[in-house]
Amino acid sequence: DVYKRQLANIDHAPELAAFTLQALVEQGLGGPARELLTLHPEACPPAEDIDEWRQALAQLPNGRVSWSELRDTFTRNLAALRGPHPELADDLAGDERRLRDLHLYRAKDGTPLIARRAPGALRTWLPPLATTELDATVELPAGGALPACALVGLRAGKTITTIAQRTARLFLNYSQPLYVLEPDPALLTAALHVADFADLLEESRLHWFVGADAVKRFEQSLAEHPRRALPQMLFDFTETADMIAALKSAVASAEAARRAATDVIRADLRTR
Repeated sequence: DVYKRQLANIDHAPELAAFTLQALVEQGLGGPARELLTLHPEACPPAEDIDEWRQALAQLPNGRVSWSELRDTFTRNLAALRGPHPELADDLAGDERRLRDLHLYRAKDGTPLIARRAPGALRTWLPPLATTELDATVELPAGGALPACALVGLRAGKTITTIAQRTARLFLNYSQPLYVLEPDPALLTAALHVADFADLLEESRLHWFVGADAVKRFEQSLAEHPRRALPQMLFDFTETADMIAALKSAVASAEAARRAATDVIRADLRTR
């Protein structure tokens, strides 16, 4: 996975170029691999291997996927989201220009990968739009129901599917709330292109916080809805710096406020 996170650092660490080139080839991403050779010729293999590498690169597909190819999936997701959250759906539908600077690629194993690209510069790879690599490492409690959860980033894959299933319809029609935070609206727009989330998106138990102030509005929502279950499990699929710490702080503040309110009620009852 190093190439996904370190590609932006190659300007300052040219020795990473060859390693990154190999990783791109292994993922079947011919376009970014050829681009890397153009921008960083020092990544070229030794002279005795160059013909073999050139042949291998020429045979690799570009790997890029057009957003327009996935329009039907996006439209289906928006239709589901519009029921419980019409304003968010309208906002996402009305500004697809957010995707203009994002390039979508599909690796050999089918994982959707996303990168930002500025002209003349190496692309910056963002965390994948699927939990393929995390599914084997994320440890959920064995079996049974899960508590309310907060998810940073909506991602395709087994992990989020399992969380959604194990928080749904726990008693009669009661389901635990799911809090979904996405600091970058462009990444949410992208995620809604790559997988069919319609069944989940139409559920009113999802509470959305999208934008740079997502954590602040999440904390405000917890304060404004004191009867809503607080999230006890937190997942960050965006690798945002300090995100989990910020969420823990917000939940801790809400818990303290609820305890203080309960103490006031108990004290009042004791005086009657």
